[in-house]
Amino acid sequence: METVMAGLNHQLGTLTVRGVNGMRRSVILIRSSMETTPPLVPIGKSRPGYTGGHLRSTWKQEFGTNAKGDVGVTFGFTANYAVYVHEMVGSEGTDINWSRPGSGPKFLQSAVKRNSKEIVRLIATSMKTGK
Repeated sequence: METVMAGLNHQLGTLTVRGVNGMRRSVILIRSSMETTPPLVPIGKSRPGYTGGHLRSTWKQEFGTNAKGDVGVTFGFTANYAVYVHEMVGSEGTDINWSRPGSGPKFLQSAVKRNSKEIVRLIATSMKTGK
């Protein structure tokens, strides 16, 4: 029984690693999607031609395990105004002259939504193939 349980625990540990790799690939997909498909991540108006931006530079992703042993990923922007910019919709968002062409509200939510099938596929494939 100990040998069987050790083998099972090893396999479960392998699936966890594989799942994290799939999540990592999914987060990369989401991040790149926000830079290539509108709505893009907005940039500030600090100077003409500036392509950086404090908001974009605060992207963060963290992988971890909770008390139950569930593996997960948290990702997003850590700027204190990130939620405000993300949620600029409706009457307040239509009056905004977004400084970056193609940028706008709901940039993170839109990237996750439009890539949801690919995200599931990346994680499932990683767990099946051992990547």
